[in-house]
Amino acid sequence: MRKAKNKQNVNVSISVIIPCYNTEDYIEPCIDSVLKQSMTNFEVIAVNDGSTDSTLNILKKYEQEDSRIKVIDLPHNGYGHAVNSALEKSEGDYISIVESDDLIAPEMLETLYKKAIEENCDIVKANFYDYYEKEGTVPEVFVNQERAAMPEISKPFSLKQVPQILDGHPSIWSAIYKKDFLKENRITFKEVKGAGWVDNPFFFETLCKAKKIFWVKEPLYYYRKTNPTASSKKIENPVMPFERMMDNLDVLAKNNCTDEEIIRRAYGRALVYLRGALDECDYANNYDLINEYAKKLMQRLDSSIMLSDFNLHDQYTWMEYASPLKTLQEKQPKILLYNWLPFDNQWGWGGGVTVYCKNVIDIFLREYPNAQIYFLSSGFAYMATTTEISYRKIPNVFGDRVQQFEIVNSPVPADQRNIYNNPLIALENKDLKQVVKEFIEQFGEFTAIHFNNIEGLSLDVFDLKEEFPNTRFIFSIHNYVPMCVTGSYYMRHKHCNCTPEHTGEDCFACVHTDIESKFAIKTYERGLFGQDKKDCLSQNFWAKTLGFDRLDQTVFGDEILKFAQTATAQINKNCDKILAVSKRVYDIAAAEGFDESKMIVSYIGTLVAKRQIGHSSAEVKDGLKVVFLGNDINYEEKGYPWLLETLEKLDEKYASQIDLLLTTRNAEHAEIYDKCKKFRSVKVVQGYTHRDLGNLLSDCNLGLVPVLWEDNLPQIAIEMAAYGVPVLASSAGGASELCSSELFKFESGNSEEFLSKLIHFLENPEDLNQYWEHHPGLVTMEHHLEELIQIYGLPLKPEAVKVESKDYAYLLMENEFLKKNISLNENKFTPNPILEKLSEELKNEKEKNITLKKELKKMQDTKGKIIFQTEYNPIQGHVGADMFQFTLKDFDWSDFYAEIKFVHLENVNASYSDVLRISGTLRSKDGKKNIILHQIEWSNGVAQLSDYIYYYLRDNSIIFFARYPGLCCGFDWEIQTLTSRAEGNTVEYTAINNGFIHKNQVRPKDAFNKL
Repeated sequence: MRKAKNKQNVNVSISVIIPCYNTEDYIEPCIDSVLKQSMTNFEVIAVNDGSTDSTLNILKKYEQEDSRIKVIDLPHNGYGHAVNSALEKSEGDYISIVESDDLIAPEMLETLYKKAIEENCDIVKANFYDYYEKEGTVPEVFVNQERAAMPEISKPFSLKQVPQILDGHPSIWSAIYKKDFLKENRITFKEVKGAGWVDNPFFFETLCKAKKIFWVKEPLYYYRKTNPTASSKKIENPVMPFERMMDNLDVLAKNNCTDEEIIRRAYGRALVYLRGALDECDYANNYDLINEYAKKLMQRLDSSIMLSDFNLHDQYTWMEYASPLKTLQEKQPKILLYNWLPFDNQWGWGGGVTVYCKNVIDIFLREYPNAQIYFLSSGFAYMATTTEISYRKIPNVFGDRVQQFEIVNSPVPADQRNIYNNPLIALENKDLKQVVKEFIEQFGEFTAIHFNNIEGLSLDVFDLKEEFPNTRFIFSIHNYVPMCVTGSYYMRHKHCNCTPEHTGEDCFACVHTDIESKFAIKTYERGLFGQDKKDCLSQNFWAKTLGFDRLDQTVFGDEILKFAQTATAQINKNCDKILAVSKRVYDIAAAEGFDESKMIVSYIGTLVAKRQIGHSSAEVKDGLKVVFLGNDINYEEKGYPWLLETLEKLDEKYASQIDLLLTTRNAEHAEIYDKCKKFRSVKVVQGYTHRDLGNLLSDCNLGLVPVLWEDNLPQIAIEMAAYGVPVLASSAGGASELCSSELFKFESGNSEEFLSKLIHFLENPEDLNQYWEHHPGLVTMEHHLEELIQIYGLPLKPEAVKVESKDYAYLLMENEFLKKNISLNENKFTPNPILEKLSEELKNEKEKNITLKKELKKMQDTKGKIIFQTEYNPIQGHVGADMFQFTLKDFDWSDFYAEIKFVHLENVNASYSDVLRISGTLRSKDGKKNIILHQIEWSNGVAQLSDYIYYYLRDNSIIFFARYPGLCCGFDWEIQTLTSRAEGNTVEYTAINNGFIHKNQVRPKDAFNKL
């Protein structure tokens, strides 16, 4: 305790808040460690939270002796209330919170404050030591490794940039926080009785809102792990971990933290808290209560992330507690979705419609499991072993929760390119229609059938509405196939968009600019896939029987137009609702004759919409970074060639202020660099996945959608908007509907207008923010589900079940999870992947141990080695490890002599070696044996050894001790001579430690390194 009264500093840089509750055994060393700081301009606000021991008296003594200390005495209202009370009275520019049973390093405040001022940080956070202290022993400290994944970074960052900061203990006490930052963001502690883990939401909220965080890798705080009364060491309230973790998730939602890496790490913490509660909250006696709250928490975790980004063990834990573990059997309405190929085909074919179908199924399973989902495809699967048209059940990623079927040998092969030459093949086919009818009869009655296109079907299938009048027929216009045989509504021969006035001659010329041949042969080759050729029918017989010979019969003019006319009429006649995926699609369909009384604009839901942040993610600094997520550099309709030609025209005055980021799937793209050489920088990324979007778009200021065709609603526009990148879009298609401001729209193909808009944003970057003022937001799958429920005619509130619908979804997910991951093994159900992994690890460990034992036995004969895998801190005092010992026996008044070669093994630097000569006499008197040493001499006097090798005596043994030399450093030794004058084996060598040292040993007080 300090003996002199210190004067209060006028300018307080840091307010150190110490909340105290019954810590009389620890508070003095805690405050002493604060008062010993290398900086002095701080205040200490110690809050007594209704302690019932002598804590308050100790605090008052300190307050009397040091004017920097203020004591606040409160009734016991908990940790959060105590800290909040101190925050209100604090005068420092920065806030530090120190637990009353912990210690801080002398340089902690100065180190953190210096970085805070240098970088103008909201938070400066350091690593910490796990501190162990037992009575009568030297304290041990170990560098906490929970943030070992933190990258090497020497500048401030945000949570999104370095989400690894979320790992491990919240350790809010190993940091300082700018007071203005806390005040401006209204960040305080949650107030509950006791400690209540209120550091958790504070930890999450400060990291979410901080723009500048600085990480100090050096540990500066000593977190006591041996205080049995510490509130952080025990969990009295079994629901507390779950409540605090749900608070954490609320903070992420409130602050719109949607980055997948942040979410994954938060979910990992949720699993840790669940397991901690099971281990430490008396699960047996709180079974019902813990299960209730565990389910609430686990069901808040996104199943798509849990099932894709976590290992099997984590998935099992999550599933076990998210599920109600009950069985439900209810009669449920049935929905049939149609697309021409399976929604989970292994090749990822089918583009956005395939993804959409899978997303619709997924959201139904998660949010509306009362509906049974069926899926049907046609025009994809063929078997050359038969000419029968049939349907068969096929497996899918959702298991038995979704019934997926495919029609085999559809006379209308998909995709649409297969019927370019003769679209009349798709007008009607009684055999195909009959197969679809039989399917509906067998598995229906369906509440709704949702056609997501008509490829793979004959148009007379829609007439089945007459036979199933109670089933709603829904058609989504994902592409323009109903009104255009190519589906693109773009006249390739004229290089312009189509119009309702197009002629049959236009259609013929258009399809024949990009037409293949030998469709019958190619379809037959699909039928050979996976079949034994000797079981297959001949090509001619098979193709002719199924009508594929017609595929290569060219039709002309008005016959091609007949396809669009028939499709439009059939959909108008039989469909209850026609869904246009954008306003532009609606207008085109209406102009082409679709029944507007049945049409609605239904923007498709996307998964990425759930991650939308609603503002620009990148700050404009010097110029702009512009991105185009392109695909095929040769794809005229998508606008890639046009964009490159237009960018080449941009004046160098402006181009030199732009960094370009372009993606393409083409390996051959050298012209990009040639055409864009005036730009400040050009980066081309060849191919990308959804997971790459966060990195690709992280610092982009403006995205481009230069499409020339009426692209319904490009996924790239949705993705860029979701990730906070404003989109400058062509007037063609639906991309421009994501923002109602004309600033972000240019006439399709108009280079002059496009460049003028680009230059405008260069000169007025603040106008980029207008995008979000006029952006209606993206449609989430949850919102889209609500719309589909009404369109399908499902009850908004389904009939009551024994448990909630979401519980039922988790039951089914759990069932499929167990079926997938558990198999019968030796008459017991055992998780095979886990068993195999553990068996392999045990086998490897066993082999390692056998080898290690053999090596150790060899080494023990004459030599040994120790390597320190420990951290050292001055608070430990003098530490190291025993190496070996000599034991003298069976002789009196006789000498022994030894020569030992030591090598000091450095981690990076050169090693040092020397030979130690040691001799002495064993004296036995009155039954006691003592050793008298005559000689301890190093051959060369190498300080790197003579200063580190110690010896101490215990009865008739000499024990050799090595002082701690540094992390990953150590000593190697070899006994070159060991003898005595006595007869027999009277001097025995024994290795004490041989190998890695994982725990430091306190050096005995009587150890020495010279006579």
